[in-house]
Amino acid sequence: MFLVLAGRLLVRLGEEGSPDSIPIGPGGTLGELSIIDGKPVSAFVSASEASRVLAIPADVFWNTLSGSPRFARNLAGVLSARMRANNERIIARIRDHFALEHLHKELHIARSIRPECCPDGAACSAAAKTWTSMA
Repeated sequence: MFLVLAGRLLVRLGEEGSPDSIPIGPGGTLGELSIIDGKPVSAFVSASEASRVLAIPADVFWNTLSGSPRFARNLAGVLSARMRANNERIIARIRDHFALEHLHKELHIARSIRPECCPDGAACSAAAKTWTSMA
């Protein structure tokens, strides 16, 4: 586990070059999940500015957790807040997906009613792909 002492880190989920990032500033932690479940890391981390971090070994983490109810509550609060934020991101992406799907259906209906509204099917497909990649 790592504790950010100074600076700012960016955590990217999924792929290394993912545009979505979660900033972690002083007092923030990362790497808890790997200590808890023993699995490989699930995120990529980079420094967005000069930063200092404190590496906390697994045995120190577990000894502190078992000996300090306050530490355990704080950790549970951090993990809960992250899960809620992730849920909000997922919900927003699902809403965007359904809105885009709805637009595709409306475009299809408009084309069937008035083909001249989008005479070049290739142009419509290109526009739809652009919208899809943005969502």
